Amino acid sequence: ADVFKALYKGLPEAKQNFWGEVSGADAAVGNLRAELAKLGVAENTVFWFTSDNGGITPESMDPLGKGKQSVGVRTQGLLAWPARFPKPVRTDLVDGHVDVFPTT
Repeated sequence: ADVFKALYKGLPEAKQNFWGEVSGADAAVGNLRAELAKLGVAENTVFWFTSDNGGITPESMDPLGKGKQSVGVRTQGLLAWPARFPKPVRTDLVDGHVDVFPTT
């Protein structure tokens, strides 16, 4: 939405679009988690967030400038399940995921 894009009005339009989408996703996740809490089901709902490695852009290049294909890619993942894991746990375990629905 334009409200999120407007947060980045000093950047080039492509960056406004990108960071506006990131901010929109952040707001949507916040709304979802707030609604789960309001419904009283947040404690025993598994919330899993992960990301893909994004597109090939100058910002995504490895330090040698060869691109993602030459170094492999790792992304963040977050799993929250307060009833099972009441305190944060950090792990260096390697995991994988696939898209459930096709994305473009």
